[in-house]
Amino acid sequence: MDKKLINQSVFSQASLRNKIFNLLSSTKKRQQDIVIRRFGLNGKNPETLDSIGKSYGITRERVRQIINSVLGKLRQQNGQAQIVEAIEQVEQILMKNDKIMAHKELVACLLPSPVKSQHEGVLNFILYFASNFSEKKEDRYYRRAWFLKSDNLAWDRAKKVISNFAKILTRTSKPAADKELSQIYQTYYESKLSQETLKNYLKISKEIAQNCFAEWGFTIWGEIVPRGVRDKAFLILKHDAEALHFREITKRINELKIDSRKAFAPTVHNELIKDHRFVLVGRGMYGLKEWGYLAGTVKEVMVKILRGNGKTMPLAELIEKVFEEREVKRTTIMLSLQDSNFFRRLGKDITLVKLVK
Repeated sequence: MDKKLINQSVFSQASLRNKIFNLLSSTKKRQQDIVIRRFGLNGKNPETLDSIGKSYGITRERVRQIINSVLGKLRQQNGQAQIVEAIEQVEQILMKNDKIMAHKELVACLLPSPVKSQHEGVLNFILYFASNFSEKKEDRYYRRAWFLKSDNLAWDRAKKVISNFAKILTRTSKPAADKELSQIYQTYYESKLSQETLKNYLKISKEIAQNCFAEWGFTIWGEIVPRGVRDKAFLILKHDAEALHFREITKRINELKIDSRKAFAPTVHNELIKDHRFVLVGRGMYGLKEWGYLAGTVKEVMVKILRGNGKTMPLAELIEKVFEEREVKRTTIMLSLQDSNFFRRLGKDITLVKLVK
């Protein structure tokens, strides 16, 4: 939905709320209170059937019956005619999104952030009251969603696409770039789905999500939903594709605001040094092991290089190989070579001594 339409949304206008309260005025006071609290028409969070029932000393099922009775009577009184503009606006949004949307996305389209909490109850009421919409209730695998009742296949289409994309992710075992979603999907399935339609479907899934770098994947992947400092650092390094100092990694974590928790440099340093996915490649500099870095200290790296080269190689070549693995000064390498228990200088060559197995 374009910004112009969002700004003109009738759901952010006080007149719509007044029309709804006017409709409810024909009902009994207790009925009004129950409906208002259930949908959050008072600007507060919607209340559960249980909490409303307890306040009146009735069962949750009785609360449900009262709400359904009130809505039924208002429909019989042609109440929809008084809020037809709001109903049509919801229909427009759903039509533009293949007739189905996650509830959260629908709210975001119809209510600008500054007035969202104040008017969301009005939207909740309209969605349930109007006979035009059907709800897909939230469950273990899918988020709450709404679709046009005139297209009872909307949910089946969305579910199939979500399932197909999950198969693609399982097969590729890597995140999919946002801008390539449609292309990736068409590689495996004959489809003319647009980029926006595909993303709209995926937002209904609880098992698939988008990370801060606009990449899609399973929510159980640390690259998609980082669960701690280590996952956040891994995501940043993989995206930047270069070694970074732990202080820079900390800064990037906080700038990206991956979640509400603030990262601290000492914590990041301590966590990365304990994780086998990371390699300390210089003073405070970390890279990823999957990039091919050899693990260990500078001395241990030189031992591995020499072993792989028949235990002897020219000093200049050894230094270059170390520079490929570590961001250190030449003097650091030369100091490590002074350990006679490991290395011996033979002219321009460096060799491992027999003591090293």
